[in-house]
Amino acid sequence: MRPFYGTRMNSLNIVQRDLPMSLICIGVSIFIGVMAGFALEVNLVAPAAAALLFVLFVWDVRLMLPLFIVLLPFGPKFTMSFGNLYLATAVLMVVYAAYVLRLPLVKRRLAFKYNGISLGLLAFMLVLVVSGLQHVDFLMANRVNALRLIQFLLYTGFFFIVYDLDLSRREMRNLLILVLLAGVGQGLVGAVQWLRYPGFYVAGTFDGIHNHFGAYVAFMIVMLIGVMFRSRRTYSIAASLLSIAVLLYALVFSFSRTAYIALAVSIVVFFFMPIGKKRKVLLGAVAGCSALIGLALIPMAVSRRMLDIYLTLTGRQVALSFFYRIRMWNVALADFARNPLLGRGTYYYDLRDNFYLKVIGETGLLGIVTFIVLLYLILREEKKLLAGRTGDDFIDGMTLGLFPATVGFLVVFNFAGDFFLIHKLMGTFWIILALLLMYHSAERGVPNGRA
Repeated sequence: MRPFYGTRMNSLNIVQRDLPMSLICIGVSIFIGVMAGFALEVNLVAPAAAALLFVLFVWDVRLMLPLFIVLLPFGPKFTMSFGNLYLATAVLMVVYAAYVLRLPLVKRRLAFKYNGISLGLLAFMLVLVVSGLQHVDFLMANRVNALRLIQFLLYTGFFFIVYDLDLSRREMRNLLILVLLAGVGQGLVGAVQWLRYPGFYVAGTFDGIHNHFGAYVAFMIVMLIGVMFRSRRTYSIAASLLSIAVLLYALVFSFSRTAYIALAVSIVVFFFMPIGKKRKVLLGAVAGCSALIGLALIPMAVSRRMLDIYLTLTGRQVALSFFYRIRMWNVALADFARNPLLGRGTYYYDLRDNFYLKVIGETGLLGIVTFIVLLYLILREEKKLLAGRTGDDFIDGMTLGLFPATVGFLVVFNFAGDFFLIHKLMGTFWIILALLLMYHSAERGVPNGRA
């Protein structure tokens, strides 16, 4: 492996040359993180692990990608006095430190790759920070909310780091395969959880929140559907179908109604995608059968709650939970009316049932406009990627799946929660988006500095 000094490094094959070092990074960090969660006499375990990772990332910052892809769904969390600390978050802070140190050593000049999404994302992050400065005293008194804001900025800013890396197309492809393997692994964990403890919400190895697990698993299902549609190899189609079946089984028993709806919306979007009519008919048949099986498996309590949603939307009754949501939404709209430009202040309250209203109430017009523009820029770039086929079935499949996944989970999902702030789902999304943008740019021969 080449050291960090000199000019910008040539691409290396992470899977072939760096596999031993990547496995060491993953194994050591997970082991140290788990051990640090116990009452050990040796209090230097976690700092020693951080120092080791720092040296490795300075040597080659790309090593953090396979590690981070695995830690996002599988990394443990630790209860601290200031809230929960995820191992993935701790590793991400080490990544930032190593990346900043490398900048003057690796780059001849401080030039970064960027595109429209980068600018839109930066604008949205700046609005959140500026709005939060209105009530610094509140954030200082509520450390959990302050740390949530910091965590959001860390994970969202990770897109810029990934997008700026020097990676070959083969490396990007291998990393995207690892993303799907991690997702299928998480689905297997959920399936085993239900088999061992039937009757309890399946939550995987996330953080005990079934909606977070449901969002992640459903997102992976949509990506696999895209891969299956573009694949021309029988074994690849069979592997995709088997993986989708496992993930669907785990998703059903997550009892996440919002994930069900977002997945359904994503599947509907597929019918407007550039795929053959026969495959659309097949998708409709499989989706219909899966829905019927799912309804048969879902307990009556969940079915009843879904019926409550339908009755509420049709005006026949108002569910109690929806009544309280309306009250919270009215508070957000009232705060927006008091300060329509910047709202009440980022993370001023814990509104989680509608991210759009949360943004309106906390960050005002600047926040909601920049957020909607960001969504538009993401969807526009993804649509452009669809127009350019790479000739690689897997990459084209991931590209096909990303657009409906974005519609279902960034646009629709956020009407029922603040899932744009779930770092494990969004961390995975930013990695996939950055790698696909880079791969297609490499195909077009676009030089560094533009996309």
